[in-house]
Amino acid sequence: MLTAPTTAHPRRDRPPTRAQIAALLSIAPSFASCTTAQIPAECRTAAQAVLPLIHGFATYAITFPAEQAAYIALMAFESGDFAFNTNQFPGIPGQGTRNMQSAASNLEYATELHAAKVDAARAVGPAKVLELVLGDDESFASAMWFEGSMEGWDAYLRDYVCVGAGADRALRDGYWVRAKKALGVS
Repeated sequence: MLTAPTTAHPRRDRPPTRAQIAALLSIAPSFASCTTAQIPAECRTAAQAVLPLIHGFATYAITFPAEQAAYIALMAFESGDFAFNTNQFPGIPGQGTRNMQSAASNLEYATELHAAKVDAARAVGPAKVLELVLGDDESFASAMWFEGSMEGWDAYLRDYVCVGAGADRALRDGYWVRAKKALGVS
């Protein structure tokens, strides 16, 4: 079970537990390894994702398992089971994070997190702005930052998924069902 700790930020000296890794693998089984990843530097395994996810949950006070399940499901789907951190298909400059949020959203996110660096990055272009939020902690917390708080999976898909959930709904729902099961949500 992935849970946010009671402290503001999880301790980094504790490795993820087998149960936490198993929970993520039950949601997105293909990210046990990055050996076959198209872009190995962007890929993260379940073991590598646990602590940044927990950190994101703690940072944005996401404590309800149903919310956590929704965020994990969304990011696992959008990032191809955490294999990608930047948009590859069709390759939109500046789009990325595990949430695959738009370049405009990444500019807002980067401004909030790294205000002193944004102007210089912005002068280079949206891909440079994206680089400011591609660290694991920032990238895995991007969905939580974007939404703030969720009122339900359907509302999130209807109101915020810019790519249109219609054609992908069955695939997205598969992640949602697995995430709810992994986090003990009925």
